[in-house]
Amino acid sequence: MKLKDGIVLRDVLGQYVLIDSNSSKQEILKLNNTAATVLSDLLLGKSEDEIANHVVSDFDINYEAALNDISDLISELRDMGLLQ
Repeated sequence: MKLKDGIVLRDVLGQYVLIDSNSSKQEILKLNNTAATVLSDLLLGKSEDEIANHVVSDFDINYEAALNDISDLISELRDMGLLQ
């Protein structure tokens, strides 16, 4: 999975943000640690199953909830036009 052209993921002082350089307003979306982990793994080409296992090992969440949250995040990012 890839970010749409002009969308970049950056670490700004330990806070991950998505920056839309296509927007005249240079819109910024802050990500929490879990969302940043999920998005980073997606950009590395990992499957939702692999990402869920990563999230379960790093955060206090069960596998099924992690998988649902990952699916929801992907849908939100697509709806926002941030993913290809």
